[in-house]
Amino acid sequence: MSDLAARFAQLAGEHDSRKRAATALVGRWEWYTWPGLDLRPLHFERDLLKAGRRWDARPPVDRDVLRIGFDAEGRAVVIEEYSGFLHGRLSCETFVGHDGDVVEAAHFDSDGPVYLHEYRFVEGVMRSADMVARRGAGRERDQDEVVRVRGVAGGGDQGFEL
Repeated sequence: MSDLAARFAQLAGEHDSRKRAATALVGRWEWYTWPGLDLRPLHFERDLLKAGRRWDARPPVDRDVLRIGFDAEGRAVVIEEYSGFLHGRLSCETFVGHDGDVVEAAHFDSDGPVYLHEYRFVEGVMRSADMVARRGAGRERDQDEVVRVRGVAGGGDQGFEL
C-alpha cells in the first residue's frame, strides 16, 4: 500500500496530464444518472445504491449526473460528475488507466486529489482493490474471510484483524 500512498501524494501535480491522456482515449461519451457505474462488484450493494442508468442526451442541469467517456474497447476512461446543486457545473473528475490486469482510478475535485484506487484482475475478475484517499486507506481482497480492516474514524486510526 505504501507505493499507492506515495503515488497519491504526487497526484496534485498530475491532474492536467492525466486528464489529457484519458480524454485522448475517449471514443464515445454517454450520460448516466448518478451514481453511474463502478468497477467494484459490490460497491452498489455495500452502499445500498442502484447503478445509474444511461440517458440518450444530457439530463436537466438540476440533476446529479455523470458523463462517462469510453475507449475503443468499451472501458470507462473518464468520469465527469456534474452537480444539480451547482446548476449542472462539473464538480469532480475521475481518470481511469488500464494496464493489462491492473486498473488505476484517480479522482479529483476542485480542491485536488480525493482518492487513488488500484484494482487487480485475474482472468477478468477483480481480485483486489487498494484505495488511498485524503482521510484514510483501505484494502479489499478476494478471500474467504476478512483479514484486516483499517480506516480513519473520528480522527483516529483504527484497525482490527479476524
